[in-house]
Amino acid sequence: DCHGWTQNEFTNMEWGCRTLVDGLDEIMDPRIYSATRKFATILENVGIDEKRHIIFERKNPKYHSVASFPIAHLQHADRSGVSAFPKHVFIIVKDLMGVLPAMGKLTREQAAIFLLLGYESKWNLSQPEEFPTISYLPFYTSDLAFYREPFYAGLLYEKLERAQSQCWILNAIPIGPRRNDTAVVNLTLLRRFVSAIQSDKVHQFKWHMDSYWKYQSVCGFAGYPEAMLNPEIAWEGDHDRFIAANQMLKNSFSNRLNNYEDDLSPAIKSAMNWFED
Repeated sequence: DCHGWTQNEFTNMEWGCRTLVDGLDEIMDPRIYSATRKFATILENVGIDEKRHIIFERKNPKYHSVASFPIAHLQHADRSGVSAFPKHVFIIVKDLMGVLPAMGKLTREQAAIFLLLGYESKWNLSQPEEFPTISYLPFYTSDLAFYREPFYAGLLYEKLERAQSQCWILNAIPIGPRRNDTAVVNLTLLRRFVSAIQSDKVHQFKWHMDSYWKYQSVCGFAGYPEAMLNPEIAWEGDHDRFIAANQMLKNSFSNRLNNYEDDLSPAIKSAMNWFED
């Protein structure tokens, strides 16, 4: 699951795949399901029934079920390990604040900013809190050792522009009000989002401009109530807390980004505070 993005191509460095398989379904995800049945696949934290059949449910609820397998297990994989630039780039965030839409379409500048932030939030279960703790890990990795983080944001933006990649943000956590608890990632919904986009079936979505985060977000998708997609609907019974959570997250984003302002490229700097009123 480690890739390189050069001036001319996109490469797979590890010749393998590692993916979450919580609730993996043979009908919805036939390629991944097939890969998990083959020799050399490693399965972590899955169940086994009395007939020794694999059950894709968490054995330990604290951790995800995971499958690791050679790239050759995917029937249509290019074994050269090299491909064209990505048409779609998906950013997955864990927003336990519950205020980011389930899925949205980003500009390339916004995508670079979200990855520069590396935002996630989680509850401190050892003490009561009104809101979860907000944390940041730029690009979701601690391996950026040579340059300051804004350099990588600018580099990513240049590559996204050159590839004309479409950028999407997925909220891995069910939206809506939560109080001091953990939440299970809704992998089925995430997979359906990704599958529809990669199959050029974006027309299946109903879109609107999120009034708080100022990007196009999904508010309608067959089989899912709007309360699972649109935070404003999910929080209808607790509107004041919804406003407070949004403002708290916006303020945190702004304060964090201000640390980078002097080092950002002009294109990214111009979009830095797109979410502010």
